[in-house]
Amino acid sequence: VTLGFARLLRHELETRGFAVTLLREGDTGSTLDQRATAANVAHAAIYISLHAVSQGSGARVYTALLPVEGSSNGVFHPWNAAQEPALPVSRVVAAAIAAEMQKGEFPSQASSASLRPLNNVSMPAVAVELAPGENGIADLTSANYQQRAAAAIADGLVSVRDRLGMQP
Repeated sequence: VTLGFARLLRHELETRGFAVTLLREGDTGSTLDQRATAANVAHAAIYISLHAVSQGSGARVYTALLPVEGSSNGVFHPWNAAQEPALPVSRVVAAAIAAEMQKGEFPSQASSASLRPLNNVSMPAVAVELAPGENGIADLTSANYQQRAAAAIADGLVSVRDRLGMQP
């Protein structure tokens, strides 16, 4: 479900002028640390983690909830708090995505959670958790439902593109 959703989101973002790299193209997985490292090495403008859940409805958009640790030492941040410098922009992105999801008739909310690898990436990062709609769990496998969600996420990113340091 999430891989198909990711491909739809990639298409929506590319049609809006974003360059997109998926961290996986098949059912093979990588560890959370490998995902964070790949995003950091690529110097991505944003990291988006997609999830599907069978409980609840609509969507939830998460930003990192960083652990309480010692302060950073200059440009070096602890691995579990690499997100710290980008967190304000991550929150702006999450709010924009949640607002567009609401416009697309997806009940949604933005909040923070201690999620890996969000804490470990050094660029703005959000996790989008897609839950069933009014048709129940069948919505999660519906191309139309996923397409509407992908379009809303892409529209949210377009609305804050300048905050990501990207040109239209």
